[in-house]
Amino acid sequence: MPLRFVLDDIAESECDTIVYAATAAALSEGAAPAPGVTSEEERRIFAEMGEYPAWVTYANDLYCTYVIHVPCPERKGDGEDEARLKKCWLDCLQLAADHDCRSAAFPLIGAGRYGYSDADAIRIAVEAVGEFLKRRSMDVELLFDDAGAFSEAEKLYPEFSEN
Repeated sequence: MPLRFVLDDIAESECDTIVYAATAAALSEGAAPAPGVTSEEERRIFAEMGEYPAWVTYANDLYCTYVIHVPCPERKGDGEDEARLKKCWLDCLQLAADHDCRSAAFPLIGAGRYGYSDADAIRIAVEAVGEFLKRRSMDVELLFDDAGAFSEAEKLYPEFSEN
């Protein structure tokens, strides 16, 4: 199935790549770094990212090959929020494809501390993945570490549930 929802720890994913979304500010406020990366390394990655939409590193001791580090767009209320979040998704999917990944695991980018409701973040994710899959083939997992958000996703889009 090209897109599926999974309730699990993203660090356990056996996809070719996993995506880690944060901001430099969130990292300085104590947000956890990407799996397999120290806090110091993650801050360095985000500091060096500059104008790049995302950054790829090898996954070290994880089951996947790559980690895509992406600055998470925060909701600003300026009418461009959905476009920014969708672009984030599309940039990550394209970067995975550019690295010959056949599968990718994503967290619920934008939800929580970044200001998007779970429902909005889920809808934008589904739209972006659907748009991407019209052009490229890839298996995409949307991983949830929160049972409530996972349940909401299953209600909104039962066709993508792993159950």
